[in-house]
Amino acid sequence: MAKLGLSFDAEPGAGFFHFPNPAADYRFYLTSLPPPRLFSLLQSVLDLLKPRTHFHLCKRGFSPWGRSNPAYTWRSLDAHEHVLRALGIPLGGRGALRFSMGQSHEGLALLYHLAMVCTGPDDDVHLIPDHGRCFATLNHHDVIFIEFANRRSAGPFVRRMAKAGFELPTKIPDETFYVPKWMKPKPHAD
Repeated sequence: MAKLGLSFDAEPGAGFFHFPNPAADYRFYLTSLPPPRLFSLLQSVLDLLKPRTHFHLCKRGFSPWGRSNPAYTWRSLDAHEHVLRALGIPLGGRGALRFSMGQSHEGLALLYHLAMVCTGPDDDVHLIPDHGRCFATLNHHDVIFIEFANRRSAGPFVRRMAKAGFELPTKIPDETFYVPKWMKPKPHAD
């Protein structure tokens, strides 16, 4: 992932990727949506990240695929493991899963499944396109973050998402979030 200019968050144990340059920026979208709408959101994100030939999915901090941290329990662990097996993902395996664009439906199915059952930080997953100019992180706080290596890419992405029917949220999802600059109310011009 270093070849793509990504590094891990400086916070020990965080395990989040980020762009370590000052020109980077991010946005997020809420994933607490009805199932068909959630699938459409994830499909739009994948389409608009524009992988050329492939993309990777990897869990936060390369935590293992399969069983979660015991502090967080899957709503249905057996069903979760069945989905992973059906997609050919070895339980307990660590590392990034590579999906060609011809396999994008499998990657999207996994992302959708994780969005439905994600309950804790060990379940967060990064979606990293092959070009590395941006990436998404499906987060257990019912959001998907989109991080851009260059903040100039954020505006066009947000406009394309709005055209697909997905607006940026106007409120933070819970009290653990700080209000990002792009969400803060702008002063009125008098």
